[in-house]
Amino acid sequence: MTFAAIILAAGSGSRFGIPKAQAQLNGKSFLATVASLFRDANIQPIVVVASPEINDWAIREVPTCQIVCNPAPARGMVSSVICGLQALPPCEAFFFTPVDHPFVQAKTISTMMSEFERTGTGIVKPTYRNQTGHPILLPYRAQTLLMECDLAMPLNEVILSSSIPVWRIEVDDPGIVKNVNTLDDL
Repeated sequence: MTFAAIILAAGSGSRFGIPKAQAQLNGKSFLATVASLFRDANIQPIVVVASPEINDWAIREVPTCQIVCNPAPARGMVSSVICGLQALPPCEAFFFTPVDHPFVQAKTISTMMSEFERTGTGIVKPTYRNQTGHPILLPYRAQTLLMECDLAMPLNEVILSSSIPVWRIEVDDPGIVKNVNTLDDL
């Protein structure tokens, strides 16, 4: 099966003080950390949606990824997902995750791919202690649903309102629910 990934990195990081893609964890940027997670799982392509402010930096930071610029990231996360989807080639399924989830473990990615291969059609959402998190793995056919959705609609509602089955899988990975909004979250 072919898998791709979209990393949403266009946020301004207003609560964080800098764009979260540029935040550091163990000497690597969040963007490089998340991109490595997918690259190490042999997932290609990896599409990064960046803001105009960090677009050039992202090209240098993760040269093996395809960088797409969201010209108006203030429109919300759905607008970044759409930008990423426009650059996504056909594949069986694609991951998407915000860049502020740098603690996800590699075993979670492989578990999700195995679950998708087992089910073949559904959306795979990881859970940790009954909390859903990121990344999310969607079948390629979900692209149409996302491309046509209302930008004001929360992404979770778009996914749950579809006719595509959602498979929740419990993983032993607190990183899926640990998003970083402030320096205290590190």
